[in-house]
Amino acid sequence: MTGRISRRHLLTLLAGVAGAATVSAGAEEQKPSDRGIGGTGITSEPDAGAGGRIGFIGTIRRFGSIYVNDARISYPSDVAVWINGEKRSATALAIGQVARTVARRDGKDRLVTDRIDVLSEVIGPVSGIEEHAVTVLGQRVLLGDTVAPPSWQVGTRIAVFGLRTASGEIVATHVAPAGDSPDQIVGTPRMQGWTLRIGDLPLLGIGEQYEGWRVIVRGAASGRGFKVNRVSLDAPFEGRDVARISLETYVEHSGATFRTGAGFEFRDAELGQRLTPHENLRAVLNVEVGRTGELRLDGMRFEGPDGRLDGQGLRFGSGPGSSPPGGVSPPSGQPSIDGNMRGAVGLGSGPGGPAGGRDGPGPGGGHSPGGVGRGAIGGALGAAVAGSRGQDSDGGRPSKPSSPDSGPR
Repeated sequence: MTGRISRRHLLTLLAGVAGAATVSAGAEEQKPSDRGIGGTGITSEPDAGAGGRIGFIGTIRRFGSIYVNDARISYPSDVAVWINGEKRSATALAIGQVARTVARRDGKDRLVTDRIDVLSEVIGPVSGIEEHAVTVLGQRVLLGDTVAPPSWQVGTRIAVFGLRTASGEIVATHVAPAGDSPDQIVGTPRMQGWTLRIGDLPLLGIGEQYEGWRVIVRGAASGRGFKVNRVSLDAPFEGRDVARISLETYVEHSGATFRTGAGFEFRDAELGQRLTPHENLRAVLNVEVGRTGELRLDGMRFEGPDGRLDGQGLRFGSGPGSSPPGGVSPPSGQPSIDGNMRGAVGLGSGPGGPAGGRDGPGPGGGHSPGGVGRGAIGGALGAAVAGSRGQDSDGGRPSKPSSPDSGPR
């Protein structure tokens, strides 16, 4: 059981169910106020300093440029867009897709980027349907207050963009027809018995060295699990020289422990006593990347009652703004982090390397900013699915892990 997922921030409903049209790039909207979050003085745009680069992982919530984690990010007309390993134009971007991009400030102090990557958390056939949830390749997909449309049947193939909760369920933000895209799962494998699993699905043919690393696996479902014919690290910021990362995720709080849907935990006894316990509360975490590659949790903002990121905000450490007015005053210093935070935010070389051969630029690329694409994190639903298609044919058992693939940069 998971806690209630707030859906008040829903931007669009499933087209065909509520009659809402899919929103695409082009419509200019007003820039959110930079007055601070909930009166705390914490602005929506993280500061990486002059010339610094900021890595963003978050849901596209508005257009007029793109708005990710309440930050406005501009891009040129020829911006490179990769969606599930396919190179597309900016017109293919949609509200609710989860974007990963590296932005810098230009001469006018605007955040700008020249590349946007989008990745579905799961692509495959529906195997179970509830009123407000579906199961796809062993992953339970929560639809919030939206009802699964009648056109979805067992076997219908869909591509789900979304954010995982701390318990591993996916909060859907955008759902689209899968087309001929291969079956795909993105997540953090955990060892259960002798088998690695993502969600309830056993992964066949993947080495245990991937446990705890966020990975992209492709293959096909079989009677015993998911036959993996390709695995690569989900590492969008590897080698990108980012100074900060803005990460949207769900946070579950109990006592001194804060669990994230990104696959890592942090602990802070004093902060745990001051915050009301929450399950599955959407948050944006600001992660500072040190000169030698160390990571520090610098601050975070929670979703408020209106579904916007205007709830409690806090900063860690003893520097300016660490105890913002109207926010929560945490103790000095960053909290203790458990788990593979580098693997969760897309930094750092991981285990030995992916199974299977390299496809070159495009689908199947590896842990660099290209190839299969990027990870997923929460927002709004869009684009219903009509029709169904059978599963792809089973892929063969992967070969022995080799050096990591590298997609285009």
